[in-house]
Amino acid sequence: MNLFEIDKVLLETKYEKIEKSKKQNLMHYHNAYEVKFLIKSDNSLCINGSWYRLDSHSLLFIAPYTTHTIIYNDNTEYQRIVLNFEKNIVDDIFELCNCRDALKVFSMDSTQSNVNIVNLDFQGFKKVNALFAELCIKYSAYTKNKSNLNLTNLKLAISSCLLELYALSKSNSEAVSAIEITQNETVREIINYLDRNYRADISLETLVKNFYVSKYYICRIFKKITGASIIEYLQCRRIIEAQRLLVDSETSITDICYECGFNNIQHFYRVFKKNTGTSPQIWRKKTLMS
Repeated sequence: MNLFEIDKVLLETKYEKIEKSKKQNLMHYHNAYEVKFLIKSDNSLCINGSWYRLDSHSLLFIAPYTTHTIIYNDNTEYQRIVLNFEKNIVDDIFELCNCRDALKVFSMDSTQSNVNIVNLDFQGFKKVNALFAELCIKYSAYTKNKSNLNLTNLKLAISSCLLELYALSKSNSEAVSAIEITQNETVREIINYLDRNYRADISLETLVKNFYVSKYYICRIFKKITGASIIEYLQCRRIIEAQRLLVDSETSITDICYECGFNNIQHFYRVFKKNTGTSPQIWRKKTLMS
């Protein structure tokens, strides 16, 4: 469950041959918006206890701090272009152009789960491919020379790309809904419960009592669906809230520790570093300075 840290924006072209020995389905989240342009894919996404197909020629949008798991199929090819960006990359341009609604592309499915999957037809695929090709050119220029001009050009390219993708999603009613292929209602209910009550002292016994299932069953099915144990998910959820409070408030780190459900400051520090790779102090300082 490592936090994916970026310096404002990251664009990568990735290709993998998924073999059984290489499969990973760990639950994770990002502190930035993520767009995946799936060129070749035969995988699934697990979020909030539901699974969604990730097919070739599709787009995947995931909002910041959304826990999810990619379920890989054996002996398949996985080729994609991945864009990660922080909101302030596009804030000034969207504000100037009065087009902030473009970020709604990250939550256009019917469940408002901060994820959206768009399946592309041939013309849509060609259009998106051209958008990302232009984006790659601007990004490459910026990484070679981080001048103000190249940064402005990159911001414009990202903003333009998002606007085009938002329009594409809105124009196709079939595209805006993720294709849910399976779900486990018990896991969904447990995740919703953890999301609502993560500040409380929650134990396995609490969940067993509330959901009328055995401890063995609840642990096994949760791990199978999400790729994480219940404790790992609960800690992840608490750290997500801690990160937000560190950036959006002046609350002390000690108070944040207890507000997020931890009852021991040393334990909070250990879990925070495990999830983010750094301490709360460094996280707050780095994020506020960026």
